[in-house]
Amino acid sequence: MKTVPTFHLKRSITMTNQHSEAVSPEQRHLMIAEAAYYHAERRGFQERDPIADWVEAEKEIDAMLRRTPIPTKEKTAKEIFEDHLETQLKEWDKQISGWKRKAKKVDGDIRRNIDAQLEMHRAQRVTAQNKLKELRQGGAHGWEEIKDGAEHVWNEIHQTINRIAEHFR
Repeated sequence: MKTVPTFHLKRSITMTNQHSEAVSPEQRHLMIAEAAYYHAERRGFQERDPIADWVEAEKEIDAMLRRTPIPTKEKTAKEIFEDHLETQLKEWDKQISGWKRKAKKVDGDIRRNIDAQLEMHRAQRVTAQNKLKELRQGGAHGWEEIKDGAEHVWNEIHQTINRIAEHFR
């Protein structure tokens, strides 16, 4: 089964002008439901309350919608996808930076585990940055093939970020 990252949902957002809402309440509800499903799927539908998945998804979607700029022209799905990938990388960079500072205060096996996962993230981030560059350089046609590879890389990074986050919860 192919997993689709939550940011994939952003492509469904359409905005017409500065005075219109980004999404209707019904669209928001559907986005949250889909995101909650993917949260549960990523953890194998194990060991968590579905309400917690919903709350987490709701926070994620609301944050995403607050960050969504209202374009003066309608963006293509490719442009929206590229913008979201870049925004996600910046957010992860902030998280990782904070965790690096916290990790310096930890000793022993936990520190080695965190360091190993941070190193894995660094390598994944380079791959992700290259995928984003490849996507931006590609034309409007054929970008779907590149997008699939980018989504795969983003899923891997998301899993690594979640593993690192577990050490700080």
